[in-house]
Order: sequence, then structure tokens, then C-alpha cells
Amino acid sequence: MTISSRYNFETSVDDSIQAQVAQLLDDWNFQPEVQLFNIKPLEGGANNVNLILSTESEHWVLKLRAPDCELFGTDPVSSIQAQMDASHLGIAPRLLATHETEHHFISEFLHGETLRPDTARANNLHSEVVAALKILHGGKSRCRNFSLFNDIRLFMKGVNDSGQRHPAGLDEMLAAAFSIEESLTSAPVPLGFCHNDLVPQNFIKTDSGLCLVDFDYAGITWFAVDLACATSQFEMTEEEIEACLKLYDRDLDDGQRSRLLALKFCNNLREASWAIMAEPLMSGETTTFDDWSYEYHRDFNLEQALSAYSDQYFKEVCSQASVVRQNALF
Repeated sequence: MTISSRYNFETSVDDSIQAQVAQLLDDWNFQPEVQLFNIKPLEGGANNVNLILSTESEHWVLKLRAPDCELFGTDPVSSIQAQMDASHLGIAPRLLATHETEHHFISEFLHGETLRPDTARANNLHSEVVAALKILHGGKSRCRNFSLFNDIRLFMKGVNDSGQRHPAGLDEMLAAAFSIEESLTSAPVPLGFCHNDLVPQNFIKTDSGLCLVDFDYAGITWFAVDLACATSQFEMTEEEIEACLKLYDRDLDDGQRSRLLALKFCNNLREASWAIMAEPLMSGETTTFDDWSYEYHRDFNLEQALSAYSDQYFKEVCSQASVVRQNALF
């Protein structure tokens, strides 16, 4: 197709992506008064292609879904619903246009700083992370039900189907994770609207506070999953974790501490198994952050999981994870 001269693509954008974007913008009749869009890649989005559309005064984000995105455990329909629901809560960018069948979308561009573990710590943002999660968890959504453990199963199937070797100790730790799943599933663990992919780069610090992006894994699950993911991926110390949990629930108890540690271990395995599966499939195909790689993500999460599993009190801690205090918040 002939691409309109109103679309000025950065040279790093592949020709096929250029054609796809131009067709979408034409079909949506997006901002018809704009004479020239500048279009360039946006860092992040390992399962998708993210682009910034800009004029001299305005910016938007275009997310293109990969055709096989569901192989990575995402649900495009549910993620759009989740972002819409979170935007109504004031903690996510508004959606401006969506594709009915392929689920590409355009959203507001958030002007602000993408968080990293070190910047969050240096700027005392952990309390704002907790505040954003409490807003999300207090909201309602019609998105899907979510299982951390089904993600692990899916990612490990991808690893096995591709014939990759398992890192040392992984199989034993996976068995421990599924034992934790069994004990928590039969317990009255508080649940609701969760993000489920709380790596720091999915938080944007804006002038009005923290906002969340990338709702691909959002769904209804235990609130402790979000807390476990955030405290792990922000690389929090034990003291920082304790402070955050008390901000979330001032009546914090040992059952909650145990639940957090058990699910943190399980989430580390989820992140590691995702990275093992994804690296040979997507390395070099997405624009990642300068200080992030699939290899780093795999190794960091495997080390975290192994450290927890090797602790002499690990089994005792996990046995307490299903003890749920009446009126516990997570």
C-alpha cells in the first residue's frame, strides 16, 4: 500500500509495521486534523510492538498486538477491559481507539518517569506504589480470572516444546510452587482486581501520582499476588517489604507475611519460566530497556527463587501461608 505523507516513521520502524500502522490510523480516522504524525518505537512491551505517535504538541501510544500473544498467557480482550476499568479509577491511561478483532489500541501518553528499583528507592516511592495498588484493588473489573500457576504451566510448556534444558533445581522448585497452589486454593485468601505484572517499568510517575500501564496479565486473583510481584521486582529489602505490607494492612500478621513470601517465590518462578521461554522467540524483536535483558530477568528471578527455597524455614513459612485472619486485606 502507499503510505500517506502525513505519517513520518523513524527509520528503525520496519516497513511492514509502517504499513500496518498507516492502515490502522486511516481506518480509525484518528485525529484527521493532524497534518503530520511522527512515529517512533517506545521502549518495552516484550509481547507487543509499542510506538509513540506525536505532533509538535501532543503524544499518544499505539500498541500493536503480536498475532501469537496468547501463547504468552495474555488475553487481549480482557486486558483492554482491565485498562478501561483502571483508567476510570484514575490510575491508567485512557483508551482512545481499539481494533475490534485484532485488539490493537491507542491510548493517552503519560508524561513522566518510568520507575526502576533504584529510582523508586532513592525517591521514596514505595509508599506510592502501595497507594496505587490499594486504589486498583479497591476497584471492580469485568476482566478475566487469573492464575499465577497457570502462567507457570503455560511458560514451561513452551520451554519443553522448544527442547530447552531446565536450569539446575528448577523442577524441584516447580513442584514446591504447585504444592503452595494447592494449599492456597482451599483457603479464603482475599481476591479482586489485580494487575499481575508489576515490574517497575509498568509504573509511570506523573505530576498527579503513579499510574499503571500494560494490563496484559490483569485479572481477578489474590491481592497478595500483586504485592508479591511488586516487592520482588522492585528488589525490596526485608525492611522495605515489611514497611509496605504494614501500609497496605496495618494489622499485618504472620499468615500474611508467609503468604507474601510463598507467592513471591512462585512469582519468581513465573518470571524466570517466561524469560526462558521468551528469549529465543523474541530476543532482538522488541525494543527493551537499556538496563534490562531476558537473560538478566531469568537469572535474577531464578536466584531469588533459589534463595527462598534454600532457606531452612521455607517449608515452615509455606505451611503458614494458608492461614487467613478474619478481615485480612490480603
